[in-house]
Amino acid sequence: MILPKKAGFHWDRDLDRAPFVANNIYQDVMSSNIEPLARAMAERICRSHQMTESEIQGWVDRHWEIAAAMLESGAMDERGEWQPGQDWRRGLEAYRERLAAKHEIR
Repeated sequence: MILPKKAGFHWDRDLDRAPFVANNIYQDVMSSNIEPLARAMAERICRSHQMTESEIQGWVDRHWEIAAAMLESGAMDERGEWQPGQDWRRGLEAYRERLAAKHEIR
C-alpha cells in the first residue's frame, strides 16, 4: 500500500509509526466525507431548538465534530435524533478518539 506523504512524517525515521499514520490518513478521509453530513445534522439540531439564524453557523463550526462522532458511533441518526437503545457515552468516546487522533499527528 502506498500512503500519501504527510507533513512531518519520514519513512526512514518513523516507520514504527506507519500503522498509526495510515489510520490517521484514513481518519482524515473519513472526516472529509462525514463533515457535510455532520454539519447538516448540527444545523437541524440548532433549528429544532429554535436557535437564531445568526447563531447557527458559529455553533455548527464549533460542534460539527461532535455531531460526526455521534453519527459514526450510531448514537444519533442523520436527522440528529437519538437512536433507541444506543448509549450517548459511545458517541462521547468516539469524539474523544477523534480529537486525540487529530491532535496526535499535528
